[in-house]
Amino acid sequence: MKKLTPTEIQKKIIEKEGNIVVTASAGTGKTFTLVQKIDYETQRYKGFKTIAAITFTIKAAKEIKDRLNNIDTSEFFIGTNNSFEIDEVIRPFIRDVYGD
Repeated sequence: MKKLTPTEIQKKIIEKEGNIVVTASAGTGKTFTLVQKIDYETQRYKGFKTIAAITFTIKAAKEIKDRLNNIDTSEFFIGTNNSFEIDEVIRPFIRDVYGD
């Protein structure tokens, strides 16, 4: 299988500092770009939770995880908008709101 190389625009996204939002039509390389961005960031930051890849579908989240098969993603959040709200916002603070 041919190894893909990022385009100039994709390289700018991958190397951009801070948070990013990537939007584009189907088949334009969003998942490839996000996977490359995650790989790039994991080389720079180690030891704490720094990555949140939020998608609209479970299928897209699974594809990102599958493509990152050589990277330990246990410290990242990779999932849908809904699962991000539940796992990262609601669950951590539910006891603060309702108690035990």
